Amino acid sequence: AIGLGEGLVQKLPKSAEARYYLGLSYMKSGQLPLAEDHLRAAMSLAGNEEMRANCVSALTEIARQNCSVKSGASAKTSLPQS
Repeated sequence: AIGLGEGLVQKLPKSAEARYYLGLSYMKSGQLPLAEDHLRAAMSLAGNEEMRANCVSALTEIARQNCSVKSGASAKTSLPQS
């Protein structure tokens, strides 16, 4: 999925949907910094509130995962501003 998503983002770099799904793929594979990058890009490109909300939800999950990995230390990922 990541390979296909990367190819799609190369062809359609301004597609919020392509970046969102690539971000989710990176998230599921545990590559949280890459996931965060693509999800933030998707949020900035999003043309509707539903896509923005989906991005915020995924970024919030990354923040939770970072917090649990760091077991109480401050997480690198900050919650998005909506």
